[in-house]
Amino acid sequence: MATLQNIRKRGPLIAVVIGIALLAFIVGDMAKSGDAMFGGNKNNIAEINGNALTYQEYEQQINTTTQYVKDIQNTNTIDDQTNNQIRTSVWETFVRDYVLEKAIKSLGIGVHESEFEDMLFGAHISPTIMRTFTDQTTGQLNLEQLNGFLDQRKENPKFQRIWFYMEEEMIETRIFTKYVNMVQKGMYVNSLETKMDFNERGHIVDFSYVAKNYNTVIDSTISVTDDELKKYYQTHTTEFEQEESRSIVYITFDIVASKKDSTDVYDEITLVKDEFTKTKTPEQFVQMKSDTPLDTTYRNPEDFKSFGLDTTLFNSEIGFVYGPYFDNGNYKLVRLLNKAERADSASVRHILIAYDSQKPETKSKAKTVADSLKLELDNGADFTMLVLQHSDDPGSKEKGGLYENFRQGAMVKPFNDFSFNKEVGEIGIVETQFGFHIIEIMSRTELKPQIKVAFLQLVIEPSSETFDNVYATAAKFSGMNNTKDLFDAALKTQNLTPKEAPNLTQATTSIPGLQSAREVVRWAFSAELDEVSPAFDLVDRHVIALLVDSKDNGVATFEQSKEQLEVEVRKKKKAEQFIGEFNGVGSENLDDYATKFGVRVMQARSVSFNAFQVTGMGYEPSVLAMVVMVEKDGFNGPIEGKNGVYVIKTTSVTPAIVPEGKKWEEDQKRMTQALRGRANYQAFNALKKLADIKDNRAKFF
Repeated sequence: MATLQNIRKRGPLIAVVIGIALLAFIVGDMAKSGDAMFGGNKNNIAEINGNALTYQEYEQQINTTTQYVKDIQNTNTIDDQTNNQIRTSVWETFVRDYVLEKAIKSLGIGVHESEFEDMLFGAHISPTIMRTFTDQTTGQLNLEQLNGFLDQRKENPKFQRIWFYMEEEMIETRIFTKYVNMVQKGMYVNSLETKMDFNERGHIVDFSYVAKNYNTVIDSTISVTDDELKKYYQTHTTEFEQEESRSIVYITFDIVASKKDSTDVYDEITLVKDEFTKTKTPEQFVQMKSDTPLDTTYRNPEDFKSFGLDTTLFNSEIGFVYGPYFDNGNYKLVRLLNKAERADSASVRHILIAYDSQKPETKSKAKTVADSLKLELDNGADFTMLVLQHSDDPGSKEKGGLYENFRQGAMVKPFNDFSFNKEVGEIGIVETQFGFHIIEIMSRTELKPQIKVAFLQLVIEPSSETFDNVYATAAKFSGMNNTKDLFDAALKTQNLTPKEAPNLTQATTSIPGLQSAREVVRWAFSAELDEVSPAFDLVDRHVIALLVDSKDNGVATFEQSKEQLEVEVRKKKKAEQFIGEFNGVGSENLDDYATKFGVRVMQARSVSFNAFQVTGMGYEPSVLAMVVMVEKDGFNGPIEGKNGVYVIKTTSVTPAIVPEGKKWEEDQKRMTQALRGRANYQAFNALKKLADIKDNRAKFF
């Protein structure tokens, strides 16, 4: 069991699952593509480069991965977020497998049995093994623990499943590394490129410029025709490539507690008030009856002012019960448990000796260390020095272990109780979930009246009747307004404001503001344009959507691109207009342009060809390309840019200076390493972009 706990600790769930998704290329038998997998079968989740991924295969791998996750977490259930991460990771696994299948096979990449043995016990230990079985004290591979796990897996089905995934990850990581290394070895920066880069980075220009921005002219004053839009579209089709997506607008019918629900809860808490008043064990009564946990921290009068109870409670006898009253979605009863003179806040210093809760032997060791440090302090050792040498609390270590003026309840209970119940100056050992604390109480504020109370709270929640009523209202709206025209008309009539959810993809699992929205996304990918959805039940609300846009992979149609086309064509026409106005000035004096257009002459300093943008100008690659080519005091323009039209004049040019005896090898090596560092993701992304991927997941999930 200790071995399994160690794996859980050092092999974090999501890291492993996502790691498999990022590195996996081979899914074993699941990757085999027989004749039955071709032909656009309606049971296919996807088709990738002609390989069909069936629903059964996809679901089987999800189930296998889910079981692995449960084994690692030692649980029988996992939450929706983890479920979504598993589905995404399995999808990425299949995509990478099929996209890289041809490249991997053609290169003959694999892992031999002897190589796998080397990854376990040899000179090239797998990162998976090192991550899981490294001794945290020595930093070395713990062979005893590894061998113990391998022996136990023969008898333990859970260990067998975990080992299967670890084995897969080890092989897939090694294949990935080999593939990337082969791609990287083909990347090289020659000496000419190295010198060009040095010159581009070292050639520095200061310049002045005058700009006339496109936003100075209102769009509505620039008319565009369909012929102009179509002409631009035909000559710039690559600018309108898109991924498959859907856009919806939707309205919600929120499920909130009704007035009757509130009254019912009030009646319920009123019924228990008499029992709460009479019980001799109020704390246990709260634990049984209350919807919120018991909190018996001593409190100041200020803590009750927002309830209007500060005077009432502090002037009442112990056992007094007030309520019910409404506060933040709850009905509450409050019973006075005790009164005492207590400090508002305390200051302490401490030494934390942490231990691994998964390893009982580390707890015993930590307790021994804590006891020895306590003995040293009793014999006059310097507290601050021991903090610096031993404390595992980074939050206080640099301050000598000091926590100043914290209020009651600010710390975990054992730490809090020691700090407020023991005498000032006392040193003691307290155990919390963080480890063993050697605490010295430095000071406390003066004693003031405080009270301890018990709150019995019942949350006001929607009843089943309320759920039914809200659903009936939503279903009626959907049924009566099942076309776009009726939907739009109903919004106006009922003064409803729809929300937008643009560019949903096949992989979208959540929509801002909506919980568990996958069913809405799935509907959007099966619906027709302008179709109105049924009422979806999404935990705390019902949702009705209207599909307003549907985009397929590839180049967007002219109609889909029309809004963007209008922006670009108007910008183009503004540029032509501005260039004519600039040419009309006919001067190389920037002040003349500034006066003409009512703007200022701007300055840009220390600009090189490698600069991404210019301060005050933004991203303007055309200007950057032009300005580095101009001599000192040289004038150029007008230049059509992305944000406006410019004229420029250089004020200073500092050419790149090559130091005498400069060695280019280091620069060349640095550039080559940077280029190769991008291989691990750019190579795959390039293949993925060229791949034919038909993603039908939204039809199934």
